This record gives sequence, structure tokens and C-alpha cells, in this order.
Amino acid sequence: MDEGTQEYVDFLHILRRKFSDFVVNLSLIDLPGFTKVVVEGQPESIVEDIENMVRTYIEKPNCIILAISSANQDVATSDAIKLAREVDATGERTFGVLTKLDSMDKGTNALDVIEGRSYRLHHPWVGIVNRSQADINKNVDILVARCKEWEYFATSPDSGHLASKMGSECLAKLLSKHLESVIWAQISSITSLINKSIEELESEMDHHGRPIAVDAGDHLYTILELCHAFDRIFKVHLEGV
Repeated sequence: MDEGTQEYVDFLHILRRKFSDFVVNLSLIDLPGFTKVVVEGQPESIVEDIENMVRTYIEKPNCIILAISSANQDVATSDAIKLAREVDATGERTFGVLTKLDSMDKGTNALDVIEGRSYRLHHPWVGIVNRSQADINKNVDILVARCKEWEYFATSPDSGHLASKMGSECLAKLLSKHLESVIWAQISSITSLINKSIEELESEMDHHGRPIAVDAGDHLYTILELCHAFDRIFKVHLEGV
């Protein structure tokens, strides 16, 4: 956020709701990238502020972490991987995503990372190729970009044998499968919680008395009972017996 000449991070999030009959009920949170250097106009606490913001979201046990790293940088020093490891020691919630594979220097590749030799995660790494800034400026359609991404992996001399396990579509399927397994694993505990809530509500209803009648005859009977009860209590207070 820019306030005058001062730039800072605001914890107030921007919320956009999208509705569809073909997707599950999820919250997708796009967090800011980490920074190591404070530039002019930023507060000295900007590095810590961003890390604290990210941590407040990814430390939640129901959060699936997409630890995104650039292929042309050393993954071992990735801040995303480092922080994900701190809050998800087992790695069951963390998925490593490698970007900018098409921007690597000639003669280099990211196979050691993708195949888990240099840094192994609980889940497999997924490489993706996003639209370039030039593509965005030209308003290249997202479907066209996905086709170009598939073509890149299919024809790559380095990662062609992994084409079926790479790309945005593969990442989406991998996340959907993981989400399904998480839901199935939680069904028993969710069922127990629902049953416990039902028992507590039934106990509370018993404490407040039997349900109110639904038809006219029962309504009249209930009113007469209340009148008789009031009459008895009134006599006790009036006569002192």
C-alpha cells in the first residue's frame, strides 16, 4: 500500500468471490512474495511484516501450501520452502511449484529439483510455464497459454519424459486429488462432531421443554396447560399455600 511516499504491507485482504456449479468451496489466497532488501519508501519492518503475514495463513492446519520457487534460482535457499518447512514439518500440506523453466540459461535444467534429487518433498514437484509479460501485454488467451505450456514440456529435450507430470493442468489435478483425500480422512471426525452437536442440542431442547405443537388442536391444549400452570402458581403466591 502506498500512503504518500511510504509503502507498507496491509493485513487487510482484498476479497473476490466466484461462484460455479463445477468447483468445490475453497479459499484461494494469493500472498505477496518475500523480500530481503528494504528499498526507498518502505518501512524497515517490511521484510518481517511480509513473513508474518504469510505465516498467519500457512500455519493453519487446513491450509494447502503452494511453495513457489523460480527455476533459475537455488531452491535450497528458497524462502517459500524454508517457511513451509517450519510450519509443515512432515510436508503433507506442501506442494513445490517450479516456475520460469523456460527462462533458464542454455545448457542448464531443473531435473535435479523436479525429480527430487536436490530437494525432496513429500509430494512431487510440479513445473509450470506461465504467460510471459509480453503474452499478458498482448492479451494472449489463457487456453492458448496452456497449449503452449503443454507443447513446451512435450518437446523439451530435458523434461520431455516428465511431460505428463508437469504443467498447470497436472498441478490442478494433483491438488484436487489431495483435497479429496483430505476430505475423506476428515469425514469420520466431522461425523463425530455433528453427532456431538446434535446430542448437545437435543439435551438443550429437553431442558427447555417439549416442542411446541404444530396443529390448532395441540396449540389449544398447550395454551390450556400454560393457563392451568399459571393458575396454580398464582394461587400459591396469593394464598401462601
